[in-house]
Amino acid sequence: FKATPNRLLIANATDADGDVVQVDFYSSNVPLGTATTAPWQIIWPDLQAGAYPLRAVAWDNSGAKATSVVVNVTVLPPNDAPYL
Repeated sequence: FKATPNRLLIANATDADGDVVQVDFYSSNVPLGTATTAPWQIIWPDLQAGAYPLRAVAWDNSGAKATSVVVNVTVLPPNDAPYL
């Protein structure tokens, strides 16, 4: 996708034996934000062109956590043509 002032990041999180209480969003090891209520989403502000490895970490009401697989995204400058 193209660079924008803000980009919505969304994660799906469930817990079979309790409740999800928080989802943290990261690019590499840099925190991007935390969602404390469903839907599990944050706004990624001031998104710049580049390559980003994104992941989410969900926490449940017992303090257990689960980490998503890394999703690699490439953000194009706003005026570049898309590529396949």
